[in-house]
Amino acid sequence: MDEKRISDIAVYTIKLIDQTISPEEFEELNSIISSNAQAARYYNQLMLAVSDFQESAKEIILEETGAETVLNEEFWQLLSVDEKTAPAVEIEKPVPERVPVKMLKIERQPKIVRKSPLYTAVLSIAAMLLMVLIVQLKPVLPTVASLTDSINAEWSDVKNTPMNGDVLRQGRWNLTKGLAEITFDDGAVVVIEAPAVFDLESPKSMYLDSGKINAFVSRYAIGFTVNTPSASIVDLGTEFGVDVQFDGTCDMQMFSGKANLVIGQEGQEKTSQLVNVKEARNVDGRTGHVRNIAMQKKRFVRRIDSVTGLIWKGQDLSLVDMVGGGNGFGTGKQNQLIDMFDGVLSGPGHNQFYSGYSERKGPYGITPVAHPFIDCVFVPDAERNRQVSTLGHAFLECPDTLGSFQENIFVGPESPEMGIRKHLLYLNNVQWGAHGRPALSVHTNAGITFDLSMIRRANPDMKITAFKSLYGISDNATWGNSRKTVADMWVLVDGEIRDKAIGHHPQSKPKTINVELKDEDHFLTLVTTDSDGVTNEDWCLFANPVLVTE
Repeated sequence: MDEKRISDIAVYTIKLIDQTISPEEFEELNSIISSNAQAARYYNQLMLAVSDFQESAKEIILEETGAETVLNEEFWQLLSVDEKTAPAVEIEKPVPERVPVKMLKIERQPKIVRKSPLYTAVLSIAAMLLMVLIVQLKPVLPTVASLTDSINAEWSDVKNTPMNGDVLRQGRWNLTKGLAEITFDDGAVVVIEAPAVFDLESPKSMYLDSGKINAFVSRYAIGFTVNTPSASIVDLGTEFGVDVQFDGTCDMQMFSGKANLVIGQEGQEKTSQLVNVKEARNVDGRTGHVRNIAMQKKRFVRRIDSVTGLIWKGQDLSLVDMVGGGNGFGTGKQNQLIDMFDGVLSGPGHNQFYSGYSERKGPYGITPVAHPFIDCVFVPDAERNRQVSTLGHAFLECPDTLGSFQENIFVGPESPEMGIRKHLLYLNNVQWGAHGRPALSVHTNAGITFDLSMIRRANPDMKITAFKSLYGISDNATWGNSRKTVADMWVLVDGEIRDKAIGHHPQSKPKTINVELKDEDHFLTLVTTDSDGVTNEDWCLFANPVLVTE
């Protein structure tokens, strides 16, 4: 029962006691009480309290003044004046007893003309008492959920704006801006994207009037239901998104598991159908017609984290974003590098060891990186260093190299060392590193290892299924007047080779990498080595390297 319904009952009850209720208001009150058990209980409490007061008032007056005084109209006129001018008296809040819900049927009574001041006074005092009781007996709506996170959230009711961690009561809510994550008492987690108007109905159900939500329901909360103007989605252990337009049209799509889609408005004949994983449906708000629609992976916000700034719409984790200092979802920066000697992530001008195009020897061993998702960087060499992780994983098939490198690992359209514009990166005449085409530059000889276990820990609801990227050497990389640069590329998982490209050069067709990853895989390593004993212009790049998520 919402705030408006409670207010209507209170106003109509006062008018009924005072005999000023209109026929239309009387019918409305009767309809409210007849259709809602909680409303009937509230009305019952109010009327019983007023009835008890009226009887008690008459008995007290008769005992104190006698019958003759009661019939004295002058006394009641004085009492009426005193009642209007007397100071307010605080009434101790009664503790109402729990009584079973009793539906009351109101029968219309003929209006009685008030002729006696006694009757007027009693009714007047009863109405005053009723207004006090309305506040005291006002039903406290049960809590059904909690606001577990939010990002830039604004609500229409600024006086009752919930904060992260607050419990949420049954009733209507209006999110006007931002994102909110609500965890229901039964365990379902719902991410709501503004603008959205919805009702929290119970610990295992909600009504979405308009807006977009994504519901993640564990096996402990099976049966969670999202009701809409045109359909209901009953969870069967799953994750699904729901988008309700202002005309009641409903789109829903299944990310995992399955759900029962129930079609039909209140009071109408209903039908249902099972919707399986990677299926989507549209329910017309006017006709109720259901049709299949295409899945849109990034249509719904599925996870948020206000601490890390995570807003996940199903996009893959970007390794370029991580090297730029981010969380994999767009919080990193462009034109960033990892120093091969100290593991620090920085922008232009950081590397004090830069000396033009000359070779830099070492480091001989791994260098831990100051980023939770990047384990280490290293210069690979069969003689000087085969180690590729801080846990001792080794690249046993590592070839002999010069044991030296020219450029730090970086992200962006050009090397950011010393802020000098050195070269742009191209594959098949398409520029990479800028304009929405992220690229990771790993000039030979260099390697970088990503910690998959730490990435999973930071994103526990996501499953990493593969590493994908396009690999090649920049089109504009040459050495001398006739010779083309040549390099090798390796993809390792826990030190074992999962993919490679030997003798790759700028005119080679870019290689598509698609390496399957399992839950037990710990480290992903990308390595480039010189094939010909020369590192000049070995401008190797991984174009749009991502971890595929589900």
